[in-house]
Amino acid sequence: MSGIMRDDGSPFTSYPTWSNVSAVLSSQGFPASAILSSNSFPFPEGANSTLRIFNLTSRVATDVTFRCLAQSTAYTAAKNGVFQSVYSYEFDKAYQIEDWSPNPPACEAPVTEVYPFGDPNAPFYKCHSGELLSVFGNTIPQGRPLRDDDDVPFSQFIVDTWTAFARTGNPTPDEAFLTARGFTNTSKMVKTTGIWEPVNAAKPMLKVLDVRGRGKMEEFREGAQCEVLEQRLDYYDS
Repeated sequence: MSGIMRDDGSPFTSYPTWSNVSAVLSSQGFPASAILSSNSFPFPEGANSTLRIFNLTSRVATDVTFRCLAQSTAYTAAKNGVFQSVYSYEFDKAYQIEDWSPNPPACEAPVTEVYPFGDPNAPFYKCHSGELLSVFGNTIPQGRPLRDDDDVPFSQFIVDTWTAFARTGNPTPDEAFLTARGFTNTSKMVKTTGIWEPVNAAKPMLKVLDVRGRGKMEEFREGAQCEVLEQRLDYYDS
C-alpha cells in the first residue's frame, strides 16, 4: 500500500519573490520550457501573482517529487506481480501537524466565523505530513482542536483501514469485524466510499481518501503532467 497527499510537494517549494514564472520554475530545478510550452500546466487564474505562481510550483513539485514516481511504482509492482496485491491512495483531506506547517497559511484550513479552527472543506493545500494525525489517531492527544464533525470519524476510518491492511493485506475492513467491535463510524465510511480495489495495470486506480462522498476510487492522476515531466507511468518498468 502506497500513496501521497494531494499537495505533497507544496512544503518543498516556496512563495516566489519575483513574477517571472519561467525564472521561478528554473530556480527550483524544474524544466520551465517544457512545462510552460505544454498545455498540461495552465497558469492559475487570480489577481495575486505570488499565489498563482506558488500554486503552479506546488503542483509541479508534487508531481515530480511524489505523485508521478509513486504511481509508477504501484503500476510497475502490479504489472510484474511483485506483490500479491498493490493498493494506491491519495489523501484529499488533511490536518497539518502543529509544529511543521511550511509556507503559512498554505497548509492550514482557512479560519472563518463558522469554523474558528479552520474549514476543512474549503480550498487549501493538502500538504506533506497532513495525514499523520489521522493515520495515528492522535489529533486530540496532539492538542489539535476538532475543526468539524468529520475529523474524528475520518481518523477512525483511516486507522481501521491501515490496521485492516496490516492484519489481512486488504485495506477494506471486514464488515463483520467492524460490527463485532462496534465501529459504526468506519462502517458508514466504508459504505460511502466503497471497496478499495487493488491496482490493475490495465487501468490503474487509486483510492481518494476524503469525506462527504468525495472518497472514492479514481484513475491515477496527472498522467499528462507526468509525461511532460518525463516521469511516465512506465518509468520504472522501462
